[in-house]
Amino acid sequence: MDKYDSIDLDILQELNSDFKKSLAEVGKKVGLSHAAVKYRIDQMRSKDLISRSYNLNINKLNLQFFCLIMHVNEKERLKEEFSNCPKVMAYYDTIGDYNLMILLLVENLQTAEAMLSHCPLFSGWSIQKKVLLPLLNYSRKYRQINLSYREKGKKNPCKKMDSKFCLKCEAYKQGRCCGCPTMPGYKGNFK
Repeated sequence: MDKYDSIDLDILQELNSDFKKSLAEVGKKVGLSHAAVKYRIDQMRSKDLISRSYNLNINKLNLQFFCLIMHVNEKERLKEEFSNCPKVMAYYDTIGDYNLMILLLVENLQTAEAMLSHCPLFSGWSIQKKVLLPLLNYSRKYRQINLSYREKGKKNPCKKMDSKFCLKCEAYKQGRCCGCPTMPGYKGNFK
């Protein structure tokens, strides 16, 4: 089984405290050469124990987290669709009255509510019931967000909407929704 040892965790702690540290600085703190630190990092990557990514300061983007809990019939298909949505940060299977929880990063409460009632991704799929909860204090200042929709030539990730869907939507026209970052006319912070 692949796992971390205490030196690996020391290396990760040093890098988490300041990702700009050189491997030599990390090595000095943990008692290894820079080459040994690099080797250990490469090993953790090759075993898929760590990944390298940059996280954005959510507070600076004026975005808010919401937890959407739902009971849905087509859960696996829905999760596949949600994996392409730039406003979905994560999704989790749950048990009990609700069987799916989604972590959303959205511009504001009005947009979140408009998404739930107008966006085909959130208003279909045999959704039996849903509850939207604003998360008031998110413990992590920085978060990795899905920006793959910005790749040149990439088509709209949502198969349920044509490219002008938001422009025709009443919530968008009335200013209650910023729209989707993948659509023309988007007015939010995911640009």
